[in-house]
Amino acid sequence: MPKITNPRVSAQLYTLHEHLKTPADIAATLKRLHEIGYRYVQISAVGPIDPQELKRIMDAAGITPIGYHLAMKDLREDFNKTVAKLHTWGVEYAAVASLPPEDCVNEAGYVASAKEMNAFGKRLVTEGIRLQYHNHNFELMKFGGRTGLEIIYAESDPRYLQAEIDTAWIARGAMNPVDWIMRVKGRMDQVHFKDTVVGSDRNFVFAEIGEGNLNWPAIIKACVGTGVRDYHIEQDACPATNDPFKSLAISLANLIKLGLIKA
Repeated sequence: MPKITNPRVSAQLYTLHEHLKTPADIAATLKRLHEIGYRYVQISAVGPIDPQELKRIMDAAGITPIGYHLAMKDLREDFNKTVAKLHTWGVEYAAVASLPPEDCVNEAGYVASAKEMNAFGKRLVTEGIRLQYHNHNFELMKFGGRTGLEIIYAESDPRYLQAEIDTAWIARGAMNPVDWIMRVKGRMDQVHFKDTVVGSDRNFVFAEIGEGNLNWPAIIKACVGTGVRDYHIEQDACPATNDPFKSLAISLANLIKLGLIKA
């Protein structure tokens, strides 16, 4: 597996969803991201906005999209429209953000979902787009001796469905992110970097990269060793700073300290 010497680090825009409600909001937010040091984003929670207008705003801000989060509904009901958006933005990766709850209540549901995503992924490959699956922790429930996430990847073809492991959700599912990164070796071009820690109420809370409890040197080593090329930084909530821009800046600075990227 070749080592990726110049990884792309993006801001997952869900982190900033409260600042992405209008075109003016989006333009101001992307400008601030560029000032912080980000040059890439994974599109999510944006809009409503015309895809071409979003493309113009990203270009003006000096921001390049390298991923997109979508719902199964987008593939089932708006496949051609979704592909057109991705082409407009020049995005080569699209991830199913989460399965609908009714599709993953048992083993049969996971098998069916895996096969359905595989079929969509096969169609997307012809468009120059790679389909991924982004996990939470609910997929780590076991059915017949296998977790839902194991079923998804066992019942699909790596050529048509890639992994997009979310490190914090794996940890919240009582499993080791490094183990899962190694498990999907060869089928994960992009990863979700997210940290988590135990809060004052004894429950999990999200944290900036390097400020939580995850073993980042080991996670980074596993990602680099398995050929991951893109790193999406996401923080669902920012309780330590109450400012998602500040949190994204801290995460970026810590990844520089950890040696993943250079300043």
